[in-house]
Amino acid sequence: MQNQLPLSLASDAAGDFYVAGTAQNHVLVLKVDSNGNILYSRSFGGSGIDKALAIAVDTAGSSYVVGVTSSLDFPVVNSNSSTGTLFCTKLSPDGSAIVYSTLIGTAYPSGAAADSSGSLYLTGVASSKDLAATPGAFQTASHGTDAFVLKLGPDGKIAFATFLGGNGPACNPGGSCLVGVPFPAPLTEDEEGLGIAVDQTGNVYVAGVTNAADFPVTPNAFQTKYADPAGMADQGFVAKLSPDGSQLLYSTYLGTASGERIVSLAVDSSGDAVAGGHTYSTSFPTTADALFPSPHARGGFIGRLNSQGSALAYATYLGNSAPGNTTSEVSGIAIDDGGNIDVTGWAGYGTVPTSDFPVTTGAMPTGFTYFTQLSGDGKSLIYSTLLPYASGGTAVATGLSRTPAVLGDAGVLTIFGQADLTLPTVFGPANIAGPYLDGQVAPGEIISLYGTNLGPDQAVALKLDSSGFITTELAGVQVTFDGIPAPVIMAQRNQLNVQAPYEIAGKNVTAMQITSAAGTSQSCPLQVAVSEPGILTVDTLYAAAINQDGSINTQYNPAPQGSIITLFATGTGLWNGDLKTGQVASASLVSPQSPVKVLISSNLVEAEVLYAGSAPTLTDGVVQLNIRLPIASAYNLITQFILQVGDAQSPVAAVYSRVPGTNADGALHSAAAKQLY
Repeated sequence: MQNQLPLSLASDAAGDFYVAGTAQNHVLVLKVDSNGNILYSRSFGGSGIDKALAIAVDTAGSSYVVGVTSSLDFPVVNSNSSTGTLFCTKLSPDGSAIVYSTLIGTAYPSGAAADSSGSLYLTGVASSKDLAATPGAFQTASHGTDAFVLKLGPDGKIAFATFLGGNGPACNPGGSCLVGVPFPAPLTEDEEGLGIAVDQTGNVYVAGVTNAADFPVTPNAFQTKYADPAGMADQGFVAKLSPDGSQLLYSTYLGTASGERIVSLAVDSSGDAVAGGHTYSTSFPTTADALFPSPHARGGFIGRLNSQGSALAYATYLGNSAPGNTTSEVSGIAIDDGGNIDVTGWAGYGTVPTSDFPVTTGAMPTGFTYFTQLSGDGKSLIYSTLLPYASGGTAVATGLSRTPAVLGDAGVLTIFGQADLTLPTVFGPANIAGPYLDGQVAPGEIISLYGTNLGPDQAVALKLDSSGFITTELAGVQVTFDGIPAPVIMAQRNQLNVQAPYEIAGKNVTAMQITSAAGTSQSCPLQVAVSEPGILTVDTLYAAAINQDGSINTQYNPAPQGSIITLFATGTGLWNGDLKTGQVASASLVSPQSPVKVLISSNLVEAEVLYAGSAPTLTDGVVQLNIRLPIASAYNLITQFILQVGDAQSPVAAVYSRVPGTNADGALHSAAAKQLY
């Protein structure tokens, strides 16, 4: 999927997974089986921008996609409502037909759920001028901007719509609040529904965030008071509504004076609500027997409320183990048929992967996101692994036989094996130039595959066969794309570096699979791109560059501006000439088929490219770029480049430079240079 943020994931009773996103400004829905095979791909939309924000699936396998559109010609089918920007579209189980598609006001949806009868439930944020509540609903008018809960019947008609919010505190600029006392320029009050679920009897559960001290809570709820006296911190909330939306069965705050956000919600068979999100507090109300009770660092949390909303069955932190570390969060929660809780989210923020998130033996020890499975009582880790950037952290769903899947924010879907954690598990591919997974690959691209049980414990480097080609088997590891063996450049337990075969060119999707001493992985469907360029770096930002004198470019050995510098890249797609998969480039110099440009990122001006072609003695999937460094100024000693191949652009890569006539540290050392600068 390309240009698809945000993304949503759901599963059906047959164990298949459904992904919704946005591609080329249209809604895109994929149905994938538990082996990673794409069962259908369906795109729809109008002439504007259509964004899918949530997806739900009923027991019959019909999918419901919810989002916003700017298209005046968005497809409306079997609907009595055709105005607004919020859309709800129901697809048939095979994805071939739109059962209904309707526009409902200008609200912004964040979550969706479906019940066994084919009714759809939404939550998000709206006001009375944007969305009409139904007569008899719990709250028929908003107080500015509030959370909303809306139910559509199986025919797509509104069954009920209610707001859920308070008037909020009025705060002076210093932060002190007098609830209910008017004050010029008060703090804006709002609520937002972010997670929604429905139980077997039709009761509706919604969770989100509020900063209202008078948010509607029920008398016997777990937390009836807004925790921040200053009225500045967001508070999490969880509420349970009757099936007709007319009564608040319970409603509770869940938070501290430091602030919380609840972003995900699931309900088990007993009616307990499991909520997750992020807390800014080191004293969140955890339970004594929880997996990670207080004291703890701020970060992700999970809390289970009993069916009456009157008590926490358990609450635990989930994330970093010491104050001061990069914070974590919970983004998605699902409950399997055994009551176990599947969780995904971010393990930390920044450009450096974390290694202090709790993981189980044999799991991936470093990463940016995570997948964790907790026991139903919240007391133990069943399985927990870190994941590479963009291969998790967005959403989680559970299929048959407790087979979970996680979705990353670049459209990478990782399906874990059916409780067999000894098999190779693929978390996704990334251009070897950086650790950012994106779920696609270009012909000839050198990629890194991340996962567990992929290869030997110690890294093994490539070997050449008698013909001078990189072997397609290394230390017992083989990787195939649609059955075509790929050259294996490096193999170790959590990472493989391979070259995607040129033979996948012209396909839309290719199926990648790994065989190692541990067994055979699930099939991993990858989109095939014409090109997916990446400049090779030493730390995901600074390029692995060579100066004109043949020395390595570093902070202490910058290249003079105006000199020639050499960069290396991969993911440029097909080449002119007779290069073959796994071949080591010879003295016969060839170039990529697609036009190659190198842009200076600060102004997108093209740099002077003197050569762009094969790099002798390196794998043919690597392109060498000889570029003349632009002359800038003494205040611009780092130059950042973007490689564009065809229509695709690489992430930024930087090189160190210096003004001509200066030392390596930039100090001027000639009278002529002093006169010029």
